Amino acid sequence: MIQVYKVTQRFPKKEKFGMVSDMRRAANSAIHNISEGFGRYEKLDKTRFYKISRGSCYELISNY
Repeated sequence: MIQVYKVTQRFPKKEKFGMVSDMRRAANSAIHNISEGFGRYEKLDKTRFYKISRGSCYELISNY
């Protein structure tokens, strides 16, 4: 996540509310869903949050 913030700081100002916002939101979502999944006791709950996190990572990749 920190790397995403560092990279997006160098993006043009006109992208601040576009691509920069999308990439930072996706990075935050991935981290938060991993954390929430880790805190769950049921395997199905863990798996659901990890899958959501993976989706956020693919969303982040699609912005490159």
